[in-house]
Amino acid sequence: MITAAAPPLTVAAPAVAPVRFGRVGPPLLATAALLVLWQIAAWAGLESAQILPGPIAIARGFVDAIPAITANLPLTAGAALSGFVVAAALAIAVACLAATWAPALTQVVRSAIVLESLPALALTPIVVIVAPGHAAGAILAGLAVFFIVLMGTVTGLGSASPLMLEVHRAAGGRPAGAVWSVRLPAALPSIFSSLMIAVPVAVVGTIMSEYLVVGEGLGGVMIAAYEAMDAPRVWAVALVSAAFTGVLYRAIGLVRDLVVPWAQSRSTEYRAAAAPTTGPARRIASVVLTGATSVLVVLGLWVLALRGFGLNSFFAKSPADVWGYLVASPDAGAHLDEILGYLAPTLVKAFAGLVGGTVVAVLATWVILSVPLLERATMPLVVGFRAVPLLVLTPAIGLMVGSGAATAIVLAAVLSFFTTLIALVQAARSTPTDILLLARSANAGAFDTQWLVTAPFALPALFGALRITAPGSLVAAMSAEWLITGDGIGFLMIQGGMESRFTTMWSAFVVLALVSLLIFAAVTLAERVVLRRLS
Repeated sequence: MITAAAPPLTVAAPAVAPVRFGRVGPPLLATAALLVLWQIAAWAGLESAQILPGPIAIARGFVDAIPAITANLPLTAGAALSGFVVAAALAIAVACLAATWAPALTQVVRSAIVLESLPALALTPIVVIVAPGHAAGAILAGLAVFFIVLMGTVTGLGSASPLMLEVHRAAGGRPAGAVWSVRLPAALPSIFSSLMIAVPVAVVGTIMSEYLVVGEGLGGVMIAAYEAMDAPRVWAVALVSAAFTGVLYRAIGLVRDLVVPWAQSRSTEYRAAAAPTTGPARRIASVVLTGATSVLVVLGLWVLALRGFGLNSFFAKSPADVWGYLVASPDAGAHLDEILGYLAPTLVKAFAGLVGGTVVAVLATWVILSVPLLERATMPLVVGFRAVPLLVLTPAIGLMVGSGAATAIVLAAVLSFFTTLIALVQAARSTPTDILLLARSANAGAFDTQWLVTAPFALPALFGALRITAPGSLVAAMSAEWLITGDGIGFLMIQGGMESRFTTMWSAFVVLALVSLLIFAAVTLAERVVLRRLS
């Protein structure tokens, strides 16, 4: 390769400023343009119609809400942080303990993949009944965080170099020592990534509990403003929640950069997926074993939580109670019909939002990849939304689109859009350079390159996003049902609590969890079929 030999002083001096401006300038200009267009739209009638307040009105709402924010932010922060820290520490400890025995680590990895698809936040109506006050927020934050961090930790522990593990064994090291000296250092980037992903979920769990019962914290402030139709105040408090989450997200990122500075610069290998090395019978047996183990883990945690915390059986129902309600009792058929009847509209709203958000994300990815300047201007803002607890915007979106099913659909669509867009753009930009050069050498146009070269490399990311957004869309639809729409399985759980039908609440969650697992399995099966055809 031939390189130009320019004098160091003439090259280094002018190179710094343009690079920084090129990275920071477009996002800043895009943000300014967005704020200006937002304010113009508000002045054009959206603000007077109580649909969308402008930035100026939101700023005034923030100033007016400062006393309420300063009084309630510590309550939300305390509950979210306590649940986050305890759950993350417990998840890391469980993963490290499992890593001391390789077969156990493999099974925990498989179970964690399945358990992460469970809609933990759908337990909100149940948790706010069995746990008093702000403890509910801490528990919900912990439940949402635990499986995310567990998944990130076991994945990282399993990625340790086999050569380093063999060297450790040859030197007389024990499995427990290998976890500390080999596996854990290799897992640190994955652990920090899972912690960053879990931060918005922890804040959402806490605020959801404040929406429903507590009446304090930032969630309580937002619900009070929503009931008063004070849109600027709702948006102001929602943005404060997002800013608080962003600070935590960035703080963990800074710690990650200090502890594992190589995490952002490690090279990536591109390889074809390995073909299965076992027969169909063994693969089916492995799937059955993973499913059975996951069910046993959930049932075990369920029973241990009931007994360990001494929960009142009038409120906290056991697996046997749910089995009797849905299967063994004479009225089991009527009970199941009721739950499925309420579940149907939730599935419709979640599916509509999921499809709409995913399709728009795919189209937006094509546009962004076609216009490099647009990518530089918008993607830093889009990636920043990873730190925003989107479900916190439920009251704000409710004021924008009304109290009908549209709120649930929009929430599910927004959640699906950002997750899918980020995954697709990052995957597309990871397409091997040599393959892109080969396409250009064959005179392939931009459309052909994206369709024939980039799209196949982005497909795994699309299915990976669907595994997150499909169950997430259910929770998004339910959050609207809890607060706004008054229908669907979310409303059934709230109504069951108000009528002391606690077995109905628990049974509804179990049915919802089973549906989430079926959706997860369907996405995984579709991924395998599509990728097998492409390969």
